[in-house]
Amino acid sequence: MKASCTADRHQLAAVRDEFRLWLTVCDITGPCAQNALVAVDEAIANAMEHACANGSEGAVHISARATVDRLFIEVADTGIWREPESRRVAARGRGVPLMRRLMDHVTLTLGSAGTTVSMGMRVAR
Repeated sequence: MKASCTADRHQLAAVRDEFRLWLTVCDITGPCAQNALVAVDEAIANAMEHACANGSEGAVHISARATVDRLFIEVADTGIWREPESRRVAARGRGVPLMRRLMDHVTLTLGSAGTTVSMGMRVAR
């Protein structure tokens, strides 16, 4: 599965629906599908928030592939990683820890061209 969109929060539901349909086609259901959906939703929401650099419209790219027993997902944006502002830390900053609890592995790659969140999990069928 490959999908791209602009960093517009109004597109989040459409991208989430496309990912959910793809999981169904791949016969990934139940708790595995739910965990993957929540983790991807968090990653996309973060990417959309951080994908706009200097007021320009950024892009978010989602790719996923499934094997017999594994699911691999990447969510990449074209923005610059920003640490949460100290006054908002108490109310924010739970997305990455949540992704790490739901998936077997989560790696963040930060760079000048954007941020990539790579996730993977074993799929129970």
